[in-house]
Amino acid sequence: MRHGAAPSAKEAGVDKDFDRPLSDLGRKNARKAASYIAKNGGAPAKILVSPLIRAQQTAAEVATVLNGDPENFEPLANQVDGMTLIRRLTEDYSYVTEVLLIGHQPQIGEAANYLTGLYFELRPAGVIGLERDDRGKTAVLWAANPDEYA
Repeated sequence: MRHGAAPSAKEAGVDKDFDRPLSDLGRKNARKAASYIAKNGGAPAKILVSPLIRAQQTAAEVATVLNGDPENFEPLANQVDGMTLIRRLTEDYSYVTEVLLIGHQPQIGEAANYLTGLYFELRPAGVIGLERDDRGKTAVLWAANPDEYA
């Protein structure tokens, strides 16, 4: 999942990109995304989130719907490429059967591309549901952006 909509640092009155908060629309769409995930059978055992403020706030909104306990995962800070992100996820969380990642573009899209070979237009609060089988083959279950949530 990509974090929800956030104002620019200047608009938010903060000095660093790290500190950009979610907008009201970002909070609303994060909850909508979580409802969409649940409606489509998602029940993450673990919610891993970027340490950046807008992602943390997205995770807090998502957790109210999915009853999760978000955990910081530094590789989601958009400082490594998608392939490296998936490798770290596999190394650190291979025992978890269902994980929700909340991070940033282009990293989330790169990770999905690495796993599927497909490109996704992932707008703020957009989600992609993937499933990997025992052979490491990845299938796309669903992909949607906030204006597509029913």
